[in-house]
Amino acid sequence: MTRFDRVGEALTALLECRDAGLLRHVGVSDPLAPHLRRVTDAAGEAPALNQVQLDPTLTRLPIRRAGDELGVLTFSWSPLGRGDALSHPVVLEVAERHGCPAAQVVLARHRARGLVPIVRSAAPARQAENLAALGMELDAEDIRRSGDLDRGESAARDVDAEEHF
Repeated sequence: MTRFDRVGEALTALLECRDAGLLRHVGVSDPLAPHLRRVTDAAGEAPALNQVQLDPTLTRLPIRRAGDELGVLTFSWSPLGRGDALSHPVVLEVAERHGCPAAQVVLARHRARGLVPIVRSAAPARQAENLAALGMELDAEDIRRSGDLDRGESAARDVDAEEHF
């Protein structure tokens, strides 16, 4: 039995808990596109969400496409790129034009792409700044330009090599 078989069994058990009224939604974290398909096939149903490392420099298109095909909502952990995206010249230029912090540009970009960014901060001022991104609208050119920063899948954590589940 592989770890993906175990994940498929776990997803099946969690879906049974959901059906029993113990949970509202069931999600997974970090499967690559083939893994997401495999656990969905094993469980007979796709999870509601997939939480993956995703930011403007790591767009994770293969995983997002698989999620879209399966009806799985993508949540972005580390949506600000651990600071990498915030200092990118394109993001800084868009932020300057809009008169806002770079983080708001990145978070607005996530929303515009149909992604759910999971941001965290202990600083109340930073929390307020992040929430203000909800009212920000980027135009199509801003979204396109900030999406051209992708470094490719090789820049992501290698979940095939890591045993984290």
